[in-house]
Amino acid sequence: MVVGSPTIILQITLLVSANRGRLYRKIDFLLFLCYLKYTGGVPMKKTKFWILISVYLCLAFADGALTYINTPDLSLEGNPLVAKLGLGWGALAIANIAVFALYFATAYYNYFKYKTVFTNETTYTRYWSQITFDRPDMFWKGCILPPKHWKPYIAAFGFSILPAAIIARLILVLEWLTITFDIAGSYQYFYFVNTYCFGRLDVLAAVVVAIAGIFYWFYIEYKKQLICTTAE
Repeated sequence: MVVGSPTIILQITLLVSANRGRLYRKIDFLLFLCYLKYTGGVPMKKTKFWILISVYLCLAFADGALTYINTPDLSLEGNPLVAKLGLGWGALAIANIAVFALYFATAYYNYFKYKTVFTNETTYTRYWSQITFDRPDMFWKGCILPPKHWKPYIAAFGFSILPAAIIARLILVLEWLTITFDIAGSYQYFYFVNTYCFGRLDVLAAVVVAIAGIFYWFYIEYKKQLICTTAE
């Protein structure tokens, strides 16, 4: 890749005269930033995407197997389709496949399709507002109003949902294991969950992680455009 930005050339020239010992590290850093900007860091994103998908599928299968072992009649299943509507294994399987398809599609969009939007904004909230409303003063109103551009939110959801879903599945697997092996203290744990977590610690944890992940995604995009713009 050939980088011909006069700004980068000037930076390198100044560095040579100021401190030769840091020259190669600075060049590598600038080239890496330009690589991220023009390619989106696709090879790294691809690896992360497939790792997250693999971990989620492993936990989902473990959750399903432990569910079948501990409650083949689904009498202990907490999924609302079963607990509230009285549906069976078929509905549970279809729901899990549909949810996984949503996770896969949105995460794939974030890791492979979405391109960072570069603006002139230098604050986090103004950048968020600019890429979703085409104006920098809509951050707080944007918390209650539908955005003009949905793509950043789709990508942010795709970024945050896999870690959130993995944590939720891990909690379910651990809960089933406490039942399977009759681990001491499990009664106190489930009492705590039913009393303070609405009976679903997995859902509560997933919601918290997903919301935090969305805010973090916008922060990453803001810093990415800010650093790349400064490097140029």
